[in-house]
Amino acid sequence: MPSVTSSDYNDIASGAFASRIAALVQALEDHPLMNRSNPKASPNSLFWVWDFVTRTQQILDQLNVSALRSGDTVAREQYQDVIGRCAMSEQMIASDKGRMMLRMMCHGQEPVQFSEEVKQKARALSA
Repeated sequence: MPSVTSSDYNDIASGAFASRIAALVQALEDHPLMNRSNPKASPNSLFWVWDFVTRTQQILDQLNVSALRSGDTVAREQYQDVIGRCAMSEQMIASDKGRMMLRMMCHGQEPVQFSEEVKQKARALSA
């Protein structure tokens, strides 16, 4: 498992990381095809990405930064899960491979197009 740096702790403790995820969730919810009153009624690819990113946000919200800083195994695994999910989110939103994966998940239907703003917010998760 890669080590967690002091910069990582500061990013999490300050809320900066959570803010970047929240910005992506908001951008996905602002997508013109998102059904905000019933997200499951949105196009499958949009719902799946939104659901995945929202769950990532929930996992981060539950992360105990003090436990992470002290080297707690569960907290480290939770942190690594968030980091992996952020990388996957970026792939699904901002890369051709991710679009191909979404196309397969949608049984060949073309996934929704994401704006450059949404792609930038997804890339910011890995910054």
